[in-house]
Amino acid sequence: MLLYHESEEVVKNSEIRKTNRNPNENSTKQGHEPMKKIKECGEISDEKTLQCNQNIALAAELGQLCENLNKQIAELERLRENLNKQIADIYNSKTWKIGYKIARIFGLPVRIFRFAKNYGVKNTFRKIRCYRKRLEPDIKHSYASAKMFSEENCNISFDSGLKVISASRKGTCQSKLDKKIAVHVHIFYTELIDEIISNINFIPYDFDCYISTDTAAKARSIKRIFKEKCLAKKMFIKVYKNIGRDVAPFIFQMKKVLNEYDYICHIHSKKSETVEFGDYWRKYLYRHLLGSRAYLEHLFDEFEKQDDLGIIYPFRYPLMKPFVDWGGNEEICSMLLRRMGINMELSSQAVFPAGNMFWAKTKAIKNIFELGLDIFEFPLEQGQVELTLAHAIERIWVYLARANGFEHKCLFNNIYTSTTKSDAKRLVLYAHFNEKNQLSEHDLKSIMEIKMFADNIVFISNSKLGEEEHEALKPYVNRVFERDNTGFDFSAWKYAIDTIGYSEIENYDELVLINNSFFPPLYNLNAMFNEMDKEKNNDFWGITLFPGLPDGSYLNIESIPAHIQTYFMVFKNQVFTSKCFKEFWDSVKEYIELNDVIKNCEIKLTSFLSKKGFTYSAYVKESELLCERLGNHAAPYQSPVEFLLCGCPTIKKKCYLHIDEEQRKLLVHFENVGDE
Repeated sequence: MLLYHESEEVVKNSEIRKTNRNPNENSTKQGHEPMKKIKECGEISDEKTLQCNQNIALAAELGQLCENLNKQIAELERLRENLNKQIADIYNSKTWKIGYKIARIFGLPVRIFRFAKNYGVKNTFRKIRCYRKRLEPDIKHSYASAKMFSEENCNISFDSGLKVISASRKGTCQSKLDKKIAVHVHIFYTELIDEIISNINFIPYDFDCYISTDTAAKARSIKRIFKEKCLAKKMFIKVYKNIGRDVAPFIFQMKKVLNEYDYICHIHSKKSETVEFGDYWRKYLYRHLLGSRAYLEHLFDEFEKQDDLGIIYPFRYPLMKPFVDWGGNEEICSMLLRRMGINMELSSQAVFPAGNMFWAKTKAIKNIFELGLDIFEFPLEQGQVELTLAHAIERIWVYLARANGFEHKCLFNNIYTSTTKSDAKRLVLYAHFNEKNQLSEHDLKSIMEIKMFADNIVFISNSKLGEEEHEALKPYVNRVFERDNTGFDFSAWKYAIDTIGYSEIENYDELVLINNSFFPPLYNLNAMFNEMDKEKNNDFWGITLFPGLPDGSYLNIESIPAHIQTYFMVFKNQVFTSKCFKEFWDSVKEYIELNDVIKNCEIKLTSFLSKKGFTYSAYVKESELLCERLGNHAAPYQSPVEFLLCGCPTIKKKCYLHIDEEQRKLLVHFENVGDE
């Protein structure tokens, strides 16, 4: 219909133009030409009307097609569920269990032959010895069989390779080590020297330090500072041209001495100035590669108790997730491996230490140092982001180790050493709701963890708790309030503030508002408070920050400003003793809809206080960037693992309603975050 109206407009415009023609023109022309034009425009109108009708018919057909496809998808989903049930029944049957054991017995020689063909007899016997130690516990879950199958096809890892190292980790750690350790450090940015030294000084064993840089002036400065501050037994400094990034100096400096050591660590002064999160990425790599003495004892314990573990590096940095791929370097990597006599089919997904920092057993990666690379094979530095020899070498470490019969592992450092409670006196208002009127194990564990940093806990429940729940709370909380389930968490906090009174609240240094929408923390939260205490200019803070959205239509507002997510907020005394703080809480109403609470309370609190001159920040500095880089403002719910990797101490309980299978499998590695 729109096209028809446009055609009518063409006719009107045509008539107006004809009316304004020169009056001296032939009257016959004046009479017939406009009619001719009107007729032509009428034909155009008819054609466009026909086209419009055809489009409407086509849209109807497409709608019917979509409806049919949805029905087919629903039917396929039903079939999938039935097949999964049948498969589960088969796995649980006695016939399968007996047949599987028989298949394992007769299938093992075939798997061994295939492995020997790919990796050689020597590496095969090493692999058999390692699997003999670990095979028995894996039979129940068929893991060893599946892992061997993946190796036959030259895939690097059957699982994520992620292992979380926590302070509560059971087992021994490697307090003594009779092995030789070398650390190679490439320093281009000398302003990072102190940060580097403080991290390598965590190494709890004797080590030698090899340092490369690109100018003699830098070398003199590095030598002076390292001699004064570094705990290395021996230090060697060498200058190389700024070619091949950190990779070329690493290979050329270590190639003659690598065999003198059992373990090698490689790090560099990474800034990654092409991205806005370069400093965060470097700190992440240092923390999960070095981090603390306690963590490194556990790291070496992993090496020492697993003979075929050849390389350890940090799990991929969350903000780099979209970029951890081959980057077009597959062919260069394959050629490089073939030069070392390694014919290996590369996996479709690149597996490598992104950022090129790792620990390794020297015999797992020695080939590249023995290859005889020449400095002229590395291109001149021009700020390249891919497709250089250095980028290819960064991607072959795991494959190189695999060719020598070794595995890789990604470790996550969940050990926090600064866990002593500060002198700050804290009042916690904990808002609770449970639709079954219960106190869950997760919530009780959270309260126990909160007790470690709180001086006074007030528990406000929007549920009717029983006597058993009250008894469970007694050792940890100072007061329990129960109220009707109205107004959600903000009304619960308002009720507690009004009941306690500002005269008592103002005696504390910090007021902490918490709800029970998250899992118990992964580590002692005193570490988080101690870190945030270093930020002297913060008046209030939270764990995560929600980024601003230009479109706030789903909340019936024009836009959504960036704001602290209110499941965990900390206010300092100068905030909660101010008139504007009281003004805000006086304005809080008992809203019926959750979106009204989000719109009128959660979103407004940060901007309201900010406009009054108070400053704020988030503990997880990458929280805003994570949403932007992953292209998903629901990332805390759909990508919770990325937040944990960035140091977030907890995740939201509702994330299990939104996560995919990859996220679900990775969450298994973290304590306290199992689905309720």
